[in-house]
Amino acid sequence: MRVNKFFPTFLLCLWAGSETLAQDRQSISYDAAAAETKYSANYRVTVGDVPDHILRIFELHRTFARHPPIFQGVTAKEMWERGSADTIDQNGSESSYVTYLLEDGNKVFGRYSGAIKSFRWPDGSRHFDVLGVIALNGGTGSFACLRGTVRVRASLDPGADSNQIESKGEYWMEQCLPDHVVNP
Repeated sequence: MRVNKFFPTFLLCLWAGSETLAQDRQSISYDAAAAETKYSANYRVTVGDVPDHILRIFELHRTFARHPPIFQGVTAKEMWERGSADTIDQNGSESSYVTYLLEDGNKVFGRYSGAIKSFRWPDGSRHFDVLGVIALNGGTGSFACLRGTVRVRASLDPGADSNQIESKGEYWMEQCLPDHVVNP
């Protein structure tokens, strides 16, 4: 009896596919605008090649007062974001590493990538639209195998003290090997 050499690979793919289908996806949404937000670091460097070309390095801390993110029934109490932005006339890209600090002491990690667009209102004040995605890529303890995406959409009018941020997405728990579990 001759066995096709690709048959074991096919079975492995079929098994892996069934595991993926069995993953329970959970919705996530939270109100980042309602969070108390503070920059603990914010450095700006002028590039000098064209007018208003700025590189920015920042560290942002959010404390959730209401409508916080919830992972597997555990509420996130804080969020740290450490990243950079590359803008010309306040338009460009930004990327950062995100850490959610959960009430039980665990953490959830993510990587943010987004775009910033700005324009001036007739009164001269700036308006900003920010679109991006946080790719959730693990955490500590029971969150080590958490994966997912959070879409971020922000509309900011600093002159009018208006800050609307929509954060929505989904996450799931993947199977992972015990050596992937990180303790807090």
